[in-house]
Amino acid sequence: MVEREKLYIFMGVRRPMLDIPPKVVAITRPFAVFPTYLSIAFEGSYGKTFGLEKSENLSNWESSGFNDATMSITNSASFSFYMDESKRKMFYRVVER
Repeated sequence: MVEREKLYIFMGVRRPMLDIPPKVVAITRPFAVFPTYLSIAFEGSYGKTFGLEKSENLSNWESSGFNDATMSITNSASFSFYMDESKRKMFYRVVER
């Protein structure tokens, strides 16, 4: 079993800065039997598109490889994914595309 560090979710936007950045509202493990499965729920502005990025060092960010989410009429969306068990630390952020 891989020992885990604390999980940090970083909210951020790309330049130019937006008037309303995405807001992370919940970070959950939807299934207790899958401890490496994570769901990040967030809110944004209707019609805007957001993506999930990951980093091992908070300096170099890359796409997490998941499809972007476009805000629907509810102004909320979520990303659900398996964390990489081979990584000791991994940081995630929701960004506008």
